[in-house]
Amino acid sequence: MGLLDIFAKNDSPASIKKHAARLGNKRSQAQDRWDSIKALRKAGGVAAAEGLLPRFDYKVDPSISDREEKDYVVECLVHIGDAGLPAVRAFLHASDSIAWPMRVLTQLLSEEAVVGELLALASDMSAEYERFPEKKIQVLAELEERRDPRIAPAVLPFLRDMNETARYHAVGALLRQADAAEFLESVVDAYLEEESARIRATVLDRMAEAGLAVGARQAEVAARMPSGYKLSANGVPQRG
Repeated sequence: MGLLDIFAKNDSPASIKKHAARLGNKRSQAQDRWDSIKALRKAGGVAAAEGLLPRFDYKVDPSISDREEKDYVVECLVHIGDAGLPAVRAFLHASDSIAWPMRVLTQLLSEEAVVGELLALASDMSAEYERFPEKKIQVLAELEERRDPRIAPAVLPFLRDMNETARYHAVGALLRQADAAEFLESVVDAYLEEESARIRATVLDRMAEAGLAVGARQAEVAARMPSGYKLSANGVPQRG
C-alpha cells in the first residue's frame, strides 16, 4: 500500500477508479479483489456500483470462491441501494447474462418493477435467428416465472422464435398468465405450425392446467397431438 492509498478517501474518484480497475481484472489476486469489493461497498454511489458490476462478467477458480465473491458483490450492490440502480440497469442491458444483476434488482425493486425491467429487455429483442440467444432465453424464462398482465402480449412474438428453447419459454410464459385465453387463437396457430413435439406438449399441458379449450379447431389440434394426449368433450387437452 502506497502513501496515496493511505491518505486517499475511500469515496474519492481516484480511489473508486483504482478499485474498479482491480476488480475488473480477472488476474488480480483474490485478496486484492476482496479488498476492492469492500472498498467500493464503503464508497457507495453509482460510480462504485459501476465498479462492482464487471465482477459478474468473469469466473475464477475454484468455483466456490467465484460464487462467494459474486454473492458478496450482490450484497454490496443491494447495500448501495437506489443510488446504484442506474448502473445495474445499464449493466443488465449490456451484459450477455442477466442472472446476477437480476438477483440485485429483485431485492431492490417491487415485483411489478422487476417485470418492467424484463419487459424492457424483451422489447429490444427479436424472434429472428441469433447465434447466441442465451440472454433472450434467460429473459423469457424469468418471465415464465412471473404473473403480470403485460407479459402475454410481450412474449407473443416469441412463439415463433427461431430458437426452440426460446419458443418453449415463451409458450410457458404466455399460457401461465391469467389473461391467456385472450391470446389463444394465436397460440393455436403457432401450435399447428410447431415442429417440436416438446413444445406442442408444453402448449397442451399449460392449456390443461388452465382449463383452456382449443375452440373450433379441435380436429386440427388433435391431428398434431404428441402421443399420450387427447381432447376432452369440450376441447380441453388432457393426458391419457
